[in-house]
Amino acid sequence: MDPDIPLKTAREVEGIRGSCRIAAEILRSVAAHIEAGVSTQELDRIAAALMRQYSVTAGVAAGFPGSICVSVNEVAAHGVPSRQKLAAGDLVTIDVAVLSNGWYGDVAASFAVGVLAEQKQRLLETTRRALVAAVQAARSGCRMGGVGAAVLEVAESQTCVVLAEFVGHGIGRKLHEEPVVPHTGRRGDGLPIVPGMVFTIEPALGIGSTVLHRESDGWSLRTQDRSPVAQFEHTVAVFADRTEVLTEL
Repeated sequence: MDPDIPLKTAREVEGIRGSCRIAAEILRSVAAHIEAGVSTQELDRIAAALMRQYSVTAGVAAGFPGSICVSVNEVAAHGVPSRQKLAAGDLVTIDVAVLSNGWYGDVAASFAVGVLAEQKQRLLETTRRALVAAVQAARSGCRMGGVGAAVLEVAESQTCVVLAEFVGHGIGRKLHEEPVVPHTGRRGDGLPIVPGMVFTIEPALGIGSTVLHRESDGWSLRTQDRSPVAQFEHTVAVFADRTEVLTEL
């Protein structure tokens, strides 16, 4: 077992669970305000107010100009909240990370603004299914390659692509810890999954290019061909007899 991977005790998992529940509640509350005409900046203000209410700190990277990431359509990750208003047919991903009582929680999901075009709807549903399959593969006694294989199999069954540079990560006292959780792989390969591991699984799927460009805001990453991306993320804790989703929505 890699000594750099911090395995969590039941008490430590309880601390992470508390942060994850708050992150999930914030995500649910922000999602309730997603509609055409609402700016991504307004969604960020709602999240910031909830974080103050829960007495938690935003878990975004230092210097990020917002409390949450709001990524619209071709923005694959790290979308900066702005005056941009959502429009009917948009696909928007909300990523919430919080720090509470010394522990981090991390969750993300994609949402439709009104009715999506067929391709976008298929992408949304496929990405959601990919996360479910990956969580099912993340069991004690299995290996990380199986998690990635589960994502890849679901994606390829619907002619979607996996943005492989986005990976899951261990989480605890730090937002990003070991282990790295790939979203591509082969069953039987990779790091053994053992009780005490707590990590995120966060597949990002697209329908076009997997090449990304950084926008002028210095944070937002968009697809080269401006094709849409969807992403779903859960934080999970591995026990000997089960794997628990700590960020159940």
